[in-house]
Amino acid sequence: MSKQVSAIAASRRVERVTQRTIKAAQVAKQSQLPNGSIDPQKTYTRGALLKEFGLGFRWFREAQKNGLTVARAGKMKFVSGSDLIDFIKAGRGQAVTDNSK
Repeated sequence: MSKQVSAIAASRRVERVTQRTIKAAQVAKQSQLPNGSIDPQKTYTRGALLKEFGLGFRWFREAQKNGLTVARAGKMKFVSGSDLIDFIKAGRGQAVTDNSK
């Protein structure tokens, strides 16, 4: 009976680990997908902007050079949602992502 109990416990343990792994993979996949909507009344940190919209550090650096307004507080960088929308509407964001250079 002891072998039977340990076999059942082991199978339950494997099932729990598998379920946790599946949940972790789903959360990771969801966090990698860009949201796609910019709130004009929200202020984004550089990290949140890159993570939420799937942009890279190079895009952000080039956007700053091309006129994206960035506020700084110490080492933190902030971008207003309305400034980001205006930057993209003006077509300056497209030139940053152009790979034909």
